[in-house]
Amino acid sequence: RSNSARRHADIDDEEGKAQFFLTLLFQSIEDSSSFFASAILFLVAWATICAYGAHELRKLAAADPDGIAERWVEDIVNGKDAVAVIGTLFVFTVVFRFNACYDGWHESRVAWGDIISRSLEMGMMNRTW
Repeated sequence: RSNSARRHADIDDEEGKAQFFLTLLFQSIEDSSSFFASAILFLVAWATICAYGAHELRKLAAADPDGIAERWVEDIVNGKDAVAVIGTLFVFTVVFRFNACYDGWHESRVAWGDIISRSLEMGMMNRTW
């Protein structure tokens, strides 16, 4: 058991479900640490490029007040409300999809548990017959 799983063992419930899921979570994170590191590195690089581009655009707008860079800055400032509305709609769509996926996963889990239970019952009946 990993140190992080041992640290969280005290929040285990009486059936051991919390311990199992925490152990599973920490193992999956440990197994995919290179993916997480590359994703974080990509996001940091993207944010740096965007910040540098915004800085350069503002410098160009300050150098030529009536130029195309100034119009770009105005368009970006005026477009924030539309981006916020689209972003909000996107988030609601994603949350709805996640909820629908979770409902399907839960139904499948219940069905799989029923299959396992009936298989065990059939095996016990077979053994006693």
